[in-house]
Amino acid sequence: MKKEITKTRSGGFRAFFSLIPLRASLISLLLLSVVIGLTMMTERLSLAKTSVQDTGDPPWAMAVPGLAPRPPAVGNLSGVRVSIPHEYLAFGVTYVGESSMDAKPRERVPDFNTPIQSFSLLLRLSDLQPRRTAQDQKEWAAQMHSREANFTKWWMGVEVTNIEFPNHGVDWLKAAVDRYLGMKDIGGDEYFDAADVSGLTRKITKNLKSAPSYETQHDLMFDKDKKLSLITCRHTRRDGEDHDTEVQCVQTFYLDDLHAIVNLRYDDIYLENWRVYQKELTKLLQSFAMNSKTAK
Repeated sequence: MKKEITKTRSGGFRAFFSLIPLRASLISLLLLSVVIGLTMMTERLSLAKTSVQDTGDPPWAMAVPGLAPRPPAVGNLSGVRVSIPHEYLAFGVTYVGESSMDAKPRERVPDFNTPIQSFSLLLRLSDLQPRRTAQDQKEWAAQMHSREANFTKWWMGVEVTNIEFPNHGVDWLKAAVDRYLGMKDIGGDEYFDAADVSGLTRKITKNLKSAPSYETQHDLMFDKDKKLSLITCRHTRRDGEDHDTEVQCVQTFYLDDLHAIVNLRYDDIYLENWRVYQKELTKLLQSFAMNSKTAK
């Protein structure tokens, strides 16, 4: 009896140990299937996240920072790869081939090789900072819809358009000024000398032939050498008012580093800061440029 028991146990042990390779294989297969399943799930989540976020806001969609984390908008400005933090954007980036009026989500996922046509930023004039929080967004919305004051008294709109000028854009500003001043020769507005403003040569016209009736005066300002900035200001008057109620200015300069024309919009009360704005916006926009190691 003892021998039979020993034999049975021995046979059982042998049978058990003979199953170890099989059990190990089954466990390995089970672990492998779990890993594959997790990998596929991660890829699906990544694709879902990409389709929702990484396509970016369409051109006509207003960017809303501070409500949820969003990845930066990426693209290419004539060979310069850029990454634009979402909180700086006023609207979605417009890529080449898109219309600035597009409001539907794009199907493709932009990358650093996708050519950019234009993009816009929104900065607080007091500190040149963007809307970073929900409270910033709420404050901006309240000021934008205020009837008591001009929106451009608080915020600066920045428009960046991809364009490559020959000779690094050295002559573009002079050509633009000369074009304005030459409009009288083709039946357009004639500009007259006025007192300089903040180191800028100033020309004005009040005999507006092609402007809406609520516009009473246009100002044209530029630095003496016609190399830095061109600023145009429009004086407007509300119905029933006997004096100008708003004077909005557009400052334009060329940023050769990014092959882009930059337009800044603000109220004329900030005109004296034009050099500071150009310097700070140049630094900000240059910070969006990515080097070859970072942009992949």
